Amino acid sequence: MIKNYSSRDLTIRKASANDIHSIQVVFSHARKFMREHGNPHQWGDGKPYPYVIEKDINAGDCYVVIAEGKIRAVFSLIPGPDSTYRVIREGEWKNRRPYIALHRAASDGTVHGIVKTAVEYCEKEYPDFQDIRADTHKSNIVMQNALKKAGFEQCGIIRIENGDKRIGFHLDLANLKTSESACGSAKSEFVRKDSAGKDLSDFAQTK
Repeated sequence: MIKNYSSRDLTIRKASANDIHSIQVVFSHARKFMREHGNPHQWGDGKPYPYVIEKDINAGDCYVVIAEGKIRAVFSLIPGPDSTYRVIREGEWKNRRPYIALHRAASDGTVHGIVKTAVEYCEKEYPDFQDIRADTHKSNIVMQNALKKAGFEQCGIIRIENGDKRIGFHLDLANLKTSESACGSAKSEFVRKDSAGKDLSDFAQTK
C-alpha cells in the first residue's frame, strides 16, 4: 500500500482520527451543495454519520485530498463484497469479479474531479483489482454525470441498509484502458472553480 500520492498541487493520503473534524466540514459543504441542486434527501439527516467516518478510518479505507495545506475532499475505497450490492434489480453488474466499492466521495467545492481522481488512486492502491462499483441517489444528477464521465456504466437499482433505492454503477478498468488506448489517454485533474463559483463539483456520491 502506498502511504500517499502527490499529483500536481494535491496530496492524497489515508485519513487519521485527527482528520475527522475537517472531513465533517467537507461533508457539510457537500450536503449544502446537494440541497441547492435538487438532492435534499441523500445526506439530508446529517450523513455520513461520525461513526461511519470513524469506521472507514479505522479500517484504513478513508482517504483525504489535500490542497494548499487543507483537506479539500474525501473518499472511501472499500474492498468488496458490499452487502448492498449483492442484489441488483432492473439490470445486472458487468461481471462478478472482485471489486472495490467507492463510497462517501465529497468535495468542499474548491476542487472537483473527485471521482476520476479516486479511480486513479484506486488503480495505484489496489493494482490487483480491475473493477470498481459505486452508487448514488436518483436526484444526484451531478454525481451520476461524474461517474459516467469517469467511465462508470449505470447497471441497475440496489437497496441500501434502510431499504432506500440507489442507482448502481460499475467501472471495468480493463475495458476502460482498452478504450483509452484507442482514443488517447484521458487523465484526471482537479480544477479550481471560477470566480463566479459556476463549476459544479461532484460533491457527494454514495449512501
